[in-house]
Amino acid sequence: MLRICIEPTIPVFLAARPSRDVVIAGKQETTRLRWELRPPPFALFVSPFVRD
Repeated sequence: MLRICIEPTIPVFLAARPSRDVVIAGKQETTRLRWELRPPPFALFVSPFVRD
């Protein structure tokens, strides 16, 4: 299976509680819907350099 490194705001938008900021809330909802409706056909990971 192909692995790709994802930009770290994607898991943040998926895991965070809904924001009161309308722009951020919209980004969270868009990200959540995209991942629910069409999961990626590859394994995802966040670089260890980003996590630290």
